[in-house]
Amino acid sequence: MRVEQSCRRIDRLRETIADWVARRQAADALQQYQTQLATLGAVLGGCLADLRAVVDAVPGGQPAPGVFGLCRDNDQRVELVRKLFEHYRTRFDQRDTPAAGDVLRAADEIVWSCWAEPFRNAGRDRPDLPIAAAPLPYLEPGYAAAAIPRLAPSSDLETPADDDVLQRSLALLPLPLLALPALCLDDPWWLVCVGHEVGHHLEYDLTGDLTVLAAFAEEVEAASLRAGAARPDRWRSWSREIFADVCSVLSMGPAAVHAVAQLELDDEQRMLDSQRAHHPPPLVRTGLLIEVARQLGVDAGAAAGPVDPGRVPAVTAEVDVARAVAAAALAAPLGGHGPLSRYYDWEPAVYADRGLLWNMSEGLLGKAPLAVRPRLRSARLLTAAAATAWRQVASIADPGRREALRRDLAGRYLAEVPRSREEGTRSARMAGASAPAVVQTELTDLLLRAGSGATVDRQVAA
Repeated sequence: MRVEQSCRRIDRLRETIADWVARRQAADALQQYQTQLATLGAVLGGCLADLRAVVDAVPGGQPAPGVFGLCRDNDQRVELVRKLFEHYRTRFDQRDTPAAGDVLRAADEIVWSCWAEPFRNAGRDRPDLPIAAAPLPYLEPGYAAAAIPRLAPSSDLETPADDDVLQRSLALLPLPLLALPALCLDDPWWLVCVGHEVGHHLEYDLTGDLTVLAAFAEEVEAASLRAGAARPDRWRSWSREIFADVCSVLSMGPAAVHAVAQLELDDEQRMLDSQRAHHPPPLVRTGLLIEVARQLGVDAGAAAGPVDPGRVPAVTAEVDVARAVAAAALAAPLGGHGPLSRYYDWEPAVYADRGLLWNMSEGLLGKAPLAVRPRLRSARLLTAAAATAWRQVASIADPGRREALRRDLAGRYLAEVPRSREEGTRSARMAGASAPAVVQTELTDLLLRAGSGATVDRQVAA
């Protein structure tokens, strides 16, 4: 009876997972998440089959206490699999609610626009380079967006302090996530932050071997040293955020500068805060973004609004270092994979006065016809245009008119992004150590060792 109870628990969960995967795959018409969904189904379903074999193998005639203990241990493993499943299911299923669904369908397009282009461009030199599985955007409570790379899994699940099995399990599943703030529900142009967060994921996944991560950190430190930085090691510690910031400008233009200026704006003391572990002081960070845009041929000073690093003598030296770092970030080879600027199809004319972005912005405001070609870059350019349009709306003094235009802009933007998508389906690939069969074996082994009382190594699985 006890063995049958455990088997029913496993069989029901396997059926639930299989049905959910089939439903989500059917809804994924563009096949953007087919690889991720298939991996979840194969890994979790296969792991549950392995766990069922554990209780199926209980020898007949064994004393009841031993059977109950074995089944209890195995049931606990099964519940960890359930938690893993629910962790991803809740994020995928946000698309089924009206308000969140509209925002996330737009976010799906923007993520793909920022993700696929660097892979395609990198593939010019490496024709065998596959497009890795794109990050999954979802909404969660929080002030700002956050990237959860495949090798740095989410910490939002409750686990005992001395038990990291669940976190290690998440690290085994190569399914990157991108958390968006709920602010996007009302002000969807804040999806401009996707450019930065996708940049974090690209640094991990673009080459598949983390060489970009190490090479960029070395370039930043060396450039800051040549520019006379007092602490080149601190610039190295900021390198991951700098990489993502550069990606944000390459994907969103001056709108990325405006977004950071809005997020960071504070009193002068805090804008000069140099004690942050991962980011440069806000004024220095803004100066770096402005400089990246300038070196790409675009004036983004106005986009920073009241944040003007050039007017604060205390940061002049650091802004000079930022200028050298920006040049290195855009031009230096990254582990033999070419400069970062080559990953994007950057066109300064798009951001020129009365250029394409201005036309899109006027169209989103209803001031001109809005005609957007269905291309890979269209979703992110529409997002940058929406952020630019919002700057006009935000300057309107009358609250009632401002709110009416905000609603119109949000509705028009969210409707237009899916229509702008590139034609065709989308594909990605997980290979090597991330192949489902390999992940399933590792996950089963992890659960069995943890459930047997064995000590689990705390080193995150790579």
